[in-house]
Amino acid sequence: MAVRQAASLYKSYSLALIFLMGLSSACGGGEGNFGSGGGTTPGGGGTTPGTAPTFVTEVHSATDSASAPGVPFNSSTLPINVTGSNTLLVAAWHAEFGTGADWTVDDNGTPGTEIVNTDGYAGGSGNHLFHVYYWLHPPSGMNTISVNSSYTGANELAFSVVLFNNVAQTTPLGTPVLDVSATPRTGESETVPTVSNDLVLHVIADALFTRGTLSNGETSIAIANDGFHTQDGDASLWFATKAPSSTSTTVSSSGWASRVINGVGIAVHGTT
Repeated sequence: MAVRQAASLYKSYSLALIFLMGLSSACGGGEGNFGSGGGTTPGGGGTTPGTAPTFVTEVHSATDSASAPGVPFNSSTLPINVTGSNTLLVAAWHAEFGTGADWTVDDNGTPGTEIVNTDGYAGGSGNHLFHVYYWLHPPSGMNTISVNSSYTGANELAFSVVLFNNVAQTTPLGTPVLDVSATPRTGESETVPTVSNDLVLHVIADALFTRGTLSNGETSIAIANDGFHTQDGDASLWFATKAPSSTSTTVSSSGWASRVINGVGIAVHGTT
């Protein structure tokens, strides 16, 4: 009789223990499950943030045929040493004349992907003398970036190339946001959709020796200005970057002398 009671108690204890273990598992218990689920962080509700792009180096040129007739003023060739990983080159040119001419921009003979074709400071609306290009994962080592035009008349030409690391190699850039006007003004502004691991690139096409002021949080990374005609200026470029502030980030400049000033904001996407 005692043996039978002991066996019955053991069986009841075992069933209760199995039930409690099953309940713990169903409720998500167990130290090994904490933080699981495909890279999410506790309480984050999303994927782990990636790495934002970083600016590495730049090269630039600027000239004016009237002030430096011995220097090529419808073409420019710039060497840049590509280092690091997940690389991206971005180039821009801005000219006074040459609307309707053939303009080409190459890296070691490979044409750049054009992402901006808009107006520069001279020639009114539709002059198409401000362009931006990129090359994703260019060859490591020394690269030669060149701009050439079929236009042969007198000109001003600014050309600038910047290198970034840690750039997404599938979709490196967001859609450019432009603020373009043929009317003289004292500033420009672009609001760009962004995520946390972006870096916003701000490219300004101006024609002034004395520059305006960038918005808070922007860092100047490249200036192509020939230094001539200090009372006004020649075709120039100004590159700056800004870390994202939210789902949209504004880059701008202000305080210029009144002249045609055009700008572009581009989200450079980081690696994930």
